[in-house]
Amino acid sequence: MALLGALLVTAAAAYLPAVDGDFLLDDDALLADPLVRAPLDQGLAHWWASSRPVVAITFALNHAAVGVDPRGWHLTNVALHLAAVVLAWLLARRSLARARLDEPEGPALAAAAIFALHPLQSEAVAYLSQRSECLAAGLYLLALLLLLERDEARTPARRHALLAGAVLAQALGALAKPIVATLPAAWLLHAAVLPAPGEEGAGPLRRVRARLLAAAPLLALSIASAVRELGRAGQSASEGFDLPGLGPLQYLATELRVVPLYLRLALWPAGQHGDWHVRPSAGLADPAALAGAVFLVAVAGAAVVAARWARTREGDA
Repeated sequence: MALLGALLVTAAAAYLPAVDGDFLLDDDALLADPLVRAPLDQGLAHWWASSRPVVAITFALNHAAVGVDPRGWHLTNVALHLAAVVLAWLLARRSLARARLDEPEGPALAAAAIFALHPLQSEAVAYLSQRSECLAAGLYLLALLLLLERDEARTPARRHALLAGAVLAQALGALAKPIVATLPAAWLLHAAVLPAPGEEGAGPLRRVRARLLAAAPLLALSIASAVRELGRAGQSASEGFDLPGLGPLQYLATELRVVPLYLRLALWPAGQHGDWHVRPSAGLADPAALAGAVFLVAVAGAAVVAARWARTREGDA
């Protein structure tokens, strides 16, 4: 615990320079948002129409507490990030314990340190409008931890309570950012790869099937979140679907170049940029787009091979 405390202090110190940062870019829209400036005057329909209502609530609380002084807003971002770091540490420790690592505390702390201090986190923490990333990540981690705890619960009442908590965390997370929609898939994949105590004798597919009924409300939430976001996509100018001269195929081809770039930044975060300007691809025949597609297929293929190898090794054991 002392080392975890030291990590939190280090992470807080790393982001202290951002505390004096001003509002910028999309932050100006926050200051003009009625949900932030006068939240109690807005009806439920206005809140539901918001793209990130849970995030808007936190901004409204900041506005009520400190007005337009950005220091308090930035401190909230740092606090949310530190809470997510603790959750990341707990998840890593539990996952490594399921992998039957004798002493998971050290590697779990290293994983949490990467999560806490990776340069890609600078935008999520230092840029106020990206608070949605911190909130969604924290709620995602909390929900997954509750589901893993449910796997090991001994009484039906406790399992039901933990599942209900996970559903609530997923619902709140989806209203912070729709990336939380992948939660049920992450839980089932975790169960397939890392058996809970007492499940070592069951195969991956059997472990997944045993959770499908419990995963139903989570999957329903994911579908509802996807439908909501798709319905909003055509109404938002920030989704990227209404750029002049950029059709669906050109958009897909451009994404085939952008996704490998982000993966590279995750592994080697050199050359970050506050606002990327990406040249649109002419189409799927663009050599760079083809190279990106080959790369992504190779990554997916490597993941399948690794999963089959792990399954074979588990069967041999």
